[in-house]
Amino acid sequence: MKKLLLLASLAAPILAVLAQGEVNFSTRVTAKGTIAPVRDVDGTALLAGTCLWTQLYWSPSGAEGSFTPAGTPINFRTGLLKGYVSGNTVTIPVTPGTAVWIQQRAWTEPFATCEAAVEGSCGRYGFGNTIRVVTTSGILDPPADLAGLQGFMLGFPELFFMNPPPRLLISRDGNCVVLSWPMSTCWECPGWAVETSPALAGVSWGPLGVQPDLTNGQYTATVPASSAAQLFRLRWP
Repeated sequence: MKKLLLLASLAAPILAVLAQGEVNFSTRVTAKGTIAPVRDVDGTALLAGTCLWTQLYWSPSGAEGSFTPAGTPINFRTGLLKGYVSGNTVTIPVTPGTAVWIQQRAWTEPFATCEAAVEGSCGRYGFGNTIRVVTTSGILDPPADLAGLQGFMLGFPELFFMNPPPRLLISRDGNCVVLSWPMSTCWECPGWAVETSPALAGVSWGPLGVQPDLTNGQYTATVPASSAAQLFRLRWP
């Protein structure tokens, strides 16, 4: 018995040194109230398959710019679990029992990381809310669940980071109205569209109905001027 106790006492410090914090990267754990699907840009389609990636990012403080990748990117599930990931243990380089901030991010191929998707100004990417999680050892306790995690949807980097934002320029040229707006820099994005309406309220906005010309990254369209009110707006489809 004394030998067993001695071995146990020697093993405990070794485990303490080797152990790191672990979390359970499962986004559908109904017993814990976690139901966090990720959807595409239409807000409806659930992500699934090998062309869509997701990964956890962690921070010791939750401060903006302090998050770093944890684990490796993985694909979303298919079938009945589309939009979710499950059964993945992610190691955080902290002592078990340490509280950290966690965020889920997702993006599309051909980018290897979320940062590449953002910097490339193409593809689609998105990120969820940040949650505080107390890590566990994964040895004496199971990996910590992501309680409080919420679902999100992908978007285009151009929408998140355009600075300055796009402007619709309107000028008068005789009996015509000249409209000018920027071309989208993203090969996968549908691009900006101009709509027109005779009033702000009570009337549906509709397409401009004119094929614009493209010169040096700038669209230009000319429409006849009207004696009645004419309103124009730039819209992301």
